[in-house]
Amino acid sequence: MPALSMRESLRPDRGGRLPLYEVVYEGDMEGGPFLTLEFHRTVRFAVRQGSDFRSVLIAVSLEGAQAPAHLCPFEKSPGR
Repeated sequence: MPALSMRESLRPDRGGRLPLYEVVYEGDMEGGPFLTLEFHRTVRFAVRQGSDFRSVLIAVSLEGAQAPAHLCPFEKSPGR
């Protein structure tokens, strides 16, 4: 429960294929909590609640990087 009211940020490894710049969780903001992902360029994405009700699954597609971002379909992962 205490983790819900904290603020945390992470800058992923720049060597990866995903153009993710920063991830910020703000549990201390009024109206929150908020999870913000900042990318270096436009991406397509879809967001879904995890099966454990404590996680968030985010599918990111780099296809059509110049097109405006919009939702892409989730593909079933093995074992789900």
